[in-house]
Amino acid sequence: MQESTIINITPDELDRLIAVSQDPVLVDVWGTHCAPCKALEELLLRQQDHLLKGISVHKLCASEFPDWSAEQAIRQVPTVLLYLDGRLVKRETQILSSSQLRRFVASVRCVEAYGGEVDGVDSVDDLILAGDYSGVRTLLDALSGEELRAPAYQRASSMLAMHDMSLALSLMQIRDDFIAMALSHGWELAVKGLYNQALAAPSDNELQSLSFALLDLLPDRLLAQRWRREFYQLK
Repeated sequence: MQESTIINITPDELDRLIAVSQDPVLVDVWGTHCAPCKALEELLLRQQDHLLKGISVHKLCASEFPDWSAEQAIRQVPTVLLYLDGRLVKRETQILSSSQLRRFVASVRCVEAYGGEVDGVDSVDDLILAGDYSGVRTLLDALSGEELRAPAYQRASSMLAMHDMSLALSLMQIRDDFIAMALSHGWELAVKGLYNQALAAPSDNELQSLSFALLDLLPDRLLAQRWRREFYQLK
């Protein structure tokens, strides 16, 4: 059996750690006789050099420190706490699989990209909606090859490349409006808006080219093919 390499700490040690750590600090708050806690510990151990690379991982036993647990509103175990720049920025109670841990780490990277100062940042889409492409670049640079294969990050990478394209101001606005509409109201509505703009200017070759490039961002390939046929008919 693999020996645990996740260090148990006390609340006082945690306070000292988060005060000086340059890395995010993840604390697995666990309990005795807790099967999900054991499963989470094994998951964290397996991912320390992969998903959790660059994150300082520790454990703290809730039952040994009931006063601290009450202060932190720990109502169930396991609970995962994430500290950045000396303060708590994220908590989660339902991490029991690699996919759930991957989503949590993604939110950690987003918080890192924002310096832990923006509320409501839980995904790369939040960064894009906020227009923070510098944050998107920071997030993608921090992810491993395995993480970057996730569809959300592949799409974010394509959006970043699209953002870096040299376009006329009018086309930049169309591009930005399309992406914002897609992420906030859905891809179908965004494409319909784009189609109406292309319909009003069927001889605008630059708009047509941009439209086909934007269609490549659609996660639904069948939807993209259907709309691509519609746009071809405008030529």
